[in-house]
Formats: sequence, C-alpha cells, structure tokens
Amino acid sequence: MNNDQPFLDKDALDELKLVMEDDFQMLVTTFLSDGKDRLIEIERTVASGVADDIRRSAHSLKGSSSNIGAVRLSSACYVLEQAGANEDLTGSSDLLANIKAVFSETEDKLKSEYL
Repeated sequence: MNNDQPFLDKDALDELKLVMEDDFQMLVTTFLSDGKDRLIEIERTVASGVADDIRRSAHSLKGSSSNIGAVRLSSACYVLEQAGANEDLTGSSDLLANIKAVFSETEDKLKSEYL
C-alpha cells in the first residue's frame, strides 16, 4: 500500500463525469452508500476470522473503488484481500482500521470535489 498515491484518480473521475453527465452525482452517491454497506460486511468478516470471506469482502470494495477512481481505497482493500487469500490474518484489524480511515477521507474528498 502506497500512502504517497493520491486518494482519487481525478482523470478517471473527470472522464466518468463526462460520460455519465447528469447521472454522475448519482454514481458517486451510490458508491458512497454502497461503500458503507461493504465496510460493514468487511468488518463482519474480519470479526468472523474466515479468511476466504475476508478476501471476498475486501475484493468487492476494492473493485468498486477502482471503478470510480478511489485509488488509495482500492489499494488498502487489496492489502486485506491478499491477507485473506494468503490466510494470514495477523494484523487484519489494523488493515480494517486503515480501510475505514481511507474510506472516510475518500468520502470527504468525493463530497467536496464532486458533489
């Protein structure tokens, strides 16, 4: 995970905005709402300690984050996804805390710059 990378890929978001036109704000709003639900699912899977469930839940948020240009959030989810894939759950609570913090910052940036 690279904390030097930007939170958002502004080029990708600007292109989505151009393509989506009037539906762009709905896309961002839906991503944020869905992202909160996915965070709850990741939290649940980390608490369960089932590696494959953790992998799948982190993969889900990673994909949607990548699609909307939330680069740092996608990277944070990738780290947890790999931990689940490798069945190495040491530090998974810390990885979850990082994902939550990065999601919060991403949400703030999306709201201030795109909504």
